Amino acid sequence: MTNPDPPSSLQNNAAVTSTSVIGLTWAAPAINGGTPVIDYRVSWDQGTSAFVELASGITATAYTTNAPLTAGTRYKFKVESRNAYGFSSFSNEVSILAAKVPTKPLDLANDEARTGPGTITITWSPP
Repeated sequence: MTNPDPPSSLQNNAAVTSTSVIGLTWAAPAINGGTPVIDYRVSWDQGTSAFVELASGITATAYTTNAPLTAGTRYKFKVESRNAYGFSSFSNEVSILAAKVPTKPLDLANDEARTGPGTITITWSPP
């Protein structure tokens, strides 16, 4: 009986990740060390080159955080699995860039040539 292997296939859950939320998914370890995996621990590097614990006691193979994020900052994540003998080594590392909120559209205007009774047509330029 030993510590489990680390989780595998850690990745960004793009369906959840936004300007204020980061979602992660991973696969349970292939080798559990002879006892069931109890839970997982997520650590992150907030741009300081040092990983710190973000959350522990996670029982699913997914995690979502709405911890304060700084737009344009690259965050790195790792996950460990735990069984009755302790924690695994870290999983692969995933790097996620916190999205920036786009600036407002430019040149918003009424398109008079297409605007008529019951219809308003507007145009704009991308930011």
